[in-house]
Amino acid sequence: MSPKTGLETGSKTASVYSSKNHVWGLVQVKQSGPVYESKSRSINRFKNSSRVVKQLAQIKRIGINAKMVDPLNPGETVKVPIDKREKIREFKIQWQNYVDPLRKYDFLLYFKNSTFITVVATIITLIINSMAAYALSIYEFRGKNFALVFVIGTLLIPLTIILVPVFYVVANFGMINSLWGVILPGAATPTGVFLLRQYMLTLPRELIEAARMDHASEWAIYWRVVLPLSIPAIAVLAIFP
Repeated sequence: MSPKTGLETGSKTASVYSSKNHVWGLVQVKQSGPVYESKSRSINRFKNSSRVVKQLAQIKRIGINAKMVDPLNPGETVKVPIDKREKIREFKIQWQNYVDPLRKYDFLLYFKNSTFITVVATIITLIINSMAAYALSIYEFRGKNFALVFVIGTLLIPLTIILVPVFYVVANFGMINSLWGVILPGAATPTGVFLLRQYMLTLPRELIEAARMDHASEWAIYWRVVLPLSIPAIAVLAIFP
């Protein structure tokens, strides 16, 4: 920095200014000669005046002086009296943070994969959970209560315990680096089975018996009677899986 400015210069440690995320104060130095401004590196727009304007970044305050550095020439520091500085505040939306990832990465591919996993996994989960809930709520068979307790009891098993076994199963089925390896392991959830089962218990049994008297198959009763009546619970499960 030129010594004609009348400001004291010196050396500094380069590591202090190596970080781009370092937050610096916003200061404008008023003097008879050039005018210096310190700002955050993310702010680059200033109003010029009739005097020379230069950008400085405040590092720290030492007594009545402020230690500053020129971001374009961080090898030297400048000491400025604190009474000759004026804080500058500026608000600017950094749209570049949204544009750069779209240019650097294949965002459309990521969006397509996420959409496919979400839609397919939701459909498969609703079908499997509703089938299990239909069996546990409509049918009467030996071991029904034990099966329900077993399904609910899986909630006590932490996911970290089954992580390795699930990976081995996915690997043996050849689903590594495949979207199906993400979809199928979580296709059935105990909370979904329990939620739909409790809702299906409230359905009138007369409707099911009437469908059987009309010679409707069990699949037809499930698909055309029970499932349409369970749409409210299915909607809740689809939104909050």
